[in-house]
Amino acid sequence: MIQTSLKKEEKEKFDYLNQTSYLLRLNLNRLNFDIHAIEVNSCTIWHVTYCDTVIGTITFRTNEHDYTFCNVRLYKYLKLKNIEKFSDFVMSEYFDYDENGEPIKFNVDKFDKYFKAIVEEVFPREELVQEEDKHVININDSISRLTEYCDEFDEKFSKNTHVLDIKNLLKENERLNENLSKQKEIFENI
Repeated sequence: MIQTSLKKEEKEKFDYLNQTSYLLRLNLNRLNFDIHAIEVNSCTIWHVTYCDTVIGTITFRTNEHDYTFCNVRLYKYLKLKNIEKFSDFVMSEYFDYDENGEPIKFNVDKFDKYFKAIVEEVFPREELVQEEDKHVININDSISRLTEYCDEFDEKFSKNTHVLDIKNLLKENERLNENLSKQKEIFENI
């Protein structure tokens, strides 16, 4: 399950995953984003969250100079919130490089611009206040997140009973929505 924040051991584990993990965590925390760990069959999956909403999954990539970068693969459900203009966060694009291709400086302003734009597009100020007061969760967002979790774990953990249970619930939800649509059409025709 998602933790409310990283435990000390998880922070240390994340900070030493690669050359950029500590830098990513500090910059995300500075902008009120958080990193959460989910453990599935002894495999840790790292997610970026904002106001208890999962923004994306942290992935890793090593360049030709054996320098490993953290990236954030944005979840598809965010695109439904009208931010198609955002592509995944690729950390290597936020560094300045020397003539040998080695990273020498991280562009904090560019980083801030990217993540602040996500906050402004996805979480309008009024919506944040309303959700804090009422703690409302949009069912369509929840379904989208669950679908992505299942897709994320499907390749490695297709025999995991939790994932299979969620998949069955999602299929049933889809079937019920199809029936509802058919019933609406019948009702409208009457």
